[in-house]
Amino acid sequence: MIERKIHFFIATAETGSFTAAARKFNLSQSAISQQIRLLEEELEVRLFERSHYRPKLTSAGEYYFNACRKLLDLEQEIHNTVRSYSANGRQRSLNIGITGSIETNDLPRIIERYKDKEDKVYLNVKRVSFAEGATELEAKNLDLTFGMPNDLVNIPEIQIEALKPLDLCLICSQKHRFSKLSSVNIKDLKGEPVIAFSENIGIGFYKDFLMGFQKEGIYPQITKHCDYLEEMVMSVKLNQGVAFLSRQVISAEEDVCILDIENPHFVSEFCLGYLKSNDKEYLKPFLEEVIHYYRN
Repeated sequence: MIERKIHFFIATAETGSFTAAARKFNLSQSAISQQIRLLEEELEVRLFERSHYRPKLTSAGEYYFNACRKLLDLEQEIHNTVRSYSANGRQRSLNIGITGSIETNDLPRIIERYKDKEDKVYLNVKRVSFAEGATELEAKNLDLTFGMPNDLVNIPEIQIEALKPLDLCLICSQKHRFSKLSSVNIKDLKGEPVIAFSENIGIGFYKDFLMGFQKEGIYPQITKHCDYLEEMVMSVKLNQGVAFLSRQVISAEEDVCILDIENPHFVSEFCLGYLKSNDKEYLKPFLEEVIHYYRN
């Protein structure tokens, strides 16, 4: 456990006041000051410059503060992990696969609500592609994964829960000939350079993407494949082609033009998948929390 005088030091650095730190621990200002002086004597270095109206960290103090914050975070992580073990010594944990910005933005709120019910479950979040999510789920390395259903539907052991429809749009650079339009017809893209996610993201996802074009009787002129969203958006900004994304993952601050797609053949939805055979009793409350969050 981290010594109390280090907690006093951190509180003083964060509040910028010996008085505020003392109030936090229900102690006198002199008691806090004395403990920090003892700490400085042990370290043989000054942590605060006291000639100012408020105590100011020295260079050594700034380094020590940042290092101590990391230690506090590590202590909390160790504490949470130990608490996640049940009486029989087995860890109560959920391994969660995330694939993009939708769940990255929403998951902290979902986890906060879940923790109100199941505070002794350790949650391990891992970034995966659509394909990796399906593979890791089937191999039981994940308890659930977020994403799109394209690469999950072919595995009968996986249960899929639709969470919300995705609004597909087309993005182009501000210099592109489509930049003044509000919408575009798929047939207008014949011969147009297209930037697409690669098969590494998910073979099922990629095949369904091509199928959307084929239903309109055209084959996309894909000039570049990307493994990452950031790479795709940058390529569009450089006017190397147009790209298809859901509105939920593209920001208005990205400095690209966002157009509606007139054809309904490109339909996608955000979902989660989990193994039907997963018998962890604390998985169900998490699934319920996720479904409630997105559907309500």
